[in-house]
Amino acid sequence: MFEYRILESDDDLRRLVSLRNRYFPDNPVTLEEQKGMIAMLPARFEKQRWGVFSEGELVACFAIEREDPLEEGREFLFVMTEESVSRQDVDAFVQRLLELGRDRGSRSYTAMTSSLRPELRSAWEAVGAEFKQENPVSAIDLREWDIPAEPVPGVTIRRFDFLNEPEALQREHYDMFWEAMLDVPWPTPIVKEPFEEFVDYFKAPLGRQGRDWVAMEGDRILGMSQVRPFHADTGNLGASTGFTGVRKEARRRGLARALKCHALQDMKAMGRTMVYTDNEENNPMYQLNLQLGFRQVHSLFIFTGTL
Repeated sequence: MFEYRILESDDDLRRLVSLRNRYFPDNPVTLEEQKGMIAMLPARFEKQRWGVFSEGELVACFAIEREDPLEEGREFLFVMTEESVSRQDVDAFVQRLLELGRDRGSRSYTAMTSSLRPELRSAWEAVGAEFKQENPVSAIDLREWDIPAEPVPGVTIRRFDFLNEPEALQREHYDMFWEAMLDVPWPTPIVKEPFEEFVDYFKAPLGRQGRDWVAMEGDRILGMSQVRPFHADTGNLGASTGFTGVRKEARRRGLARALKCHALQDMKAMGRTMVYTDNEENNPMYQLNLQLGFRQVHSLFIFTGTL
């Protein structure tokens, strides 16, 4: 009934992007951005993207990649489906993905799905996956928002054009990012990537589309906020905020709020309308976003399980 194959050709990837942008309407990408994400992922993760075809049409996609630390034998698993796919077929797709993980010799997995497809959550629960956390996806309408950024004494907040900054500041940005990133709630260990791989992100189309804001005290970066206006080719005049974080020593000084306001004002000045983000439901950043005017639109659910 279904044909399963690894997605490799431009035509396959174009279909993948179309399905992905319907599954994630609040975070669309272009074909070139998708290809850039594929190219920048280090080979050690052995990521595969499988398509499920019915009568020549792509009806679902699997993604499977190894998670750091690699010696723990864990995979990150993800399934996207068309709305027309039946619950029975969704169950079969999840089982097929688990088989792929076992065939790769892995022992456990992390899986993510969206409340926009409740049948996928049910399918993961049916195979014994354990629910670990909920990340509300929230949005703000910039046409109805205009909160100025409050100054923070002794701190300069400015745009940070990563590839055109001195290497010393690039490394300062990298160190600050990972100091804060390791505090982000996630059910499995977060592993710091090498500096060279961090730089590769900014060279890729998706990274070049982004705009970073940093809070600086002298030459020291205390915090940052990322925002990515969606590419014009997606037909979406929105944007998504990526990571916002502050060094431990500089927290509770209003830096995160000021950085977010600068990033949102930047998007408003560019004529962007809706801005989307997601945070773990107990993360203080989620409460800050609600204070700024973000409102939940759906959720991401994260599970873990054994193979």
